[in-house]
Amino acid sequence: MKKLLLASLISGAVLLSACDEKTVDAQQVTLLNEQLQQAQKQAQEQTQSAQNLQVELDKTKQSLEQLKQQLADNNQLKALVPERVTIFHKDENAQKEGESAQPSVSFRVYGQQTKLHWLDEALNKVLENTIFDEFPLVKNIEGLNLKQALDVAFAQAKKEVVEKNQPLYQYALHLDYLNQRNNIATFFLYSLQSTEKQTPSLIKARYLTVDLNKEKLLTLDDVFDTKGKLQDLRQALWNAYKVRFESAQVDLPINAENFYISDNFYFDKDGMHFIYNDLADISGGVNDEGIDLQIPWWSLVKSKYLPAEMAPSIQE
Repeated sequence: MKKLLLASLISGAVLLSACDEKTVDAQQVTLLNEQLQQAQKQAQEQTQSAQNLQVELDKTKQSLEQLKQQLADNNQLKALVPERVTIFHKDENAQKEGESAQPSVSFRVYGQQTKLHWLDEALNKVLENTIFDEFPLVKNIEGLNLKQALDVAFAQAKKEVVEKNQPLYQYALHLDYLNQRNNIATFFLYSLQSTEKQTPSLIKARYLTVDLNKEKLLTLDDVFDTKGKLQDLRQALWNAYKVRFESAQVDLPINAENFYISDNFYFDKDGMHFIYNDLADISGGVNDEGIDLQIPWWSLVKSKYLPAEMAPSIQE
């Protein structure tokens, strides 16, 4: 009986030991699987992180190469030395015979000669378009160059002086050179007109910003990231406009819905300036010189036009 009991105890102990070993093995397998999954997850995260770092590294390398190229281009640039040129200068008496011989029609048009063929052509095209815009009769005649357009405009003005019995009509269109910062050059275009002997009134005032490396007149699309960010620019300009009136405690003449982004802009060391020629100022009237709204350099401006790439000034 005792032998049978002892055998049973030994057999039970062996079976229990075997069950314990199976339980431990299963726990170890589960633990190892968890560790393996965690290691695989960490490896995937590290791989993704490495890929992200590589993308950022590639972007940094590309930006560095672009900056090197810009610096190389800027080092090759010479300061512009534009010369003012007379494009059209004409005075004539349109009055009837026997009346005063004072010239009654006067036209003055001045441009800039930069010795860069592409730039001279671009600036002359701006002058030509300005004449077309300000003298509708000229715009309706196809195939006119700048000189021909001015001849037609002058003849039309002379005719109107006689028909309206005006003693005087004067028109002036000026294109002035302002400054250059490395590859960025700025010009200023304005036109004036007067009848009789009144103070000349401004018709148009516009800044022309030129990228000498790209050989083009810059537009908003060139300077700003316009994909989804123009609304931010519009809001910033609207805020700048509101500040003028809030400080003077004057009611705004327009609302935010009617406010727009002006395409008349220029750079300086502090930021970008947008000129509005048709918005009322705090005086309640439209200022001939326009309203100058400034925004600081910020993320909307493309990196190649930030101050670091524009300074120092070559000539001011």
